[in-house]
Amino acid sequence: MNRVLVTGGTGNLGRVIIQALVRHGYHPTILSNKTNYIPPTGHTILFGDLTEKQSLPDINTDVIIHCASNPMDSENVDVKGTEHLIGAIHKDSLRHMIYISIVGVDKSSFSYYTHKRKAENIIENSKIPYTILRLTQFHDFVFHQMIYNLQYEGSLEFKIPKGLEFQSIDHKDAAKFIMELVEKGPLNSTVTLGGPEILSLKVMTEIYLKQIKKDYKVIELSGNMEDNELHGIFRSGINLCPEHRYGSIRWTDFIANKTI
Repeated sequence: MNRVLVTGGTGNLGRVIIQALVRHGYHPTILSNKTNYIPPTGHTILFGDLTEKQSLPDINTDVIIHCASNPMDSENVDVKGTEHLIGAIHKDSLRHMIYISIVGVDKSSFSYYTHKRKAENIIENSKIPYTILRLTQFHDFVFHQMIYNLQYEGSLEFKIPKGLEFQSIDHKDAAKFIMELVEKGPLNSTVTLGGPEILSLKVMTEIYLKQIKKDYKVIELSGNMEDNELHGIFRSGINLCPEHRYGSIRWTDFIANKTI
């Protein structure tokens, strides 16, 4: 069994998964709607758009790692895209679909999360062999969305939303676990996985500032930031899974190796 198709294979996680597959002797295929994409050595490209059912070719493969997602268009990409993908699969050949979801999708009314949960339901009810992998946020997400974009030119204060906590995981650790699932086969259940430690956003920010040698004062803000629904998720704790810690790449390791 060595035919593996990856959706979302040109994304941050997808690229790392592709590299891991190649290292393990697979020759993966990426399903992509990017007609100008030239695949590097070691994998091939299959053109198709998950949001356009008629554009998808017949998919004949042993394993699908379904990473494709779009928070800005999740009803089309995550929900309808998953329906279209399952409709295009040769059911007799598929031995395992691994779907990448998010810790807490079953506990939030946030629209992106409800759409991810709908995609999970579609897979669970499809009668195909599957494993749903719910992951915590990636280090890269916390860095770009929660810290880096909050810097203000000329200010000696670094303002962040108050009370947020993360159990972030590195793409490489996530890809390592996904490879274990590929080798293990379908569990026909949901697996939850988080990073090796839980840190407040304040501590994560202070570690970042120490790395770039900036003596800014970290200020935690409430007020308008409290109204951000995504911040509310990270404040509530539903994004954490302390009983399912995994990986060796901690936040300090990620920041130390981050090109800023």
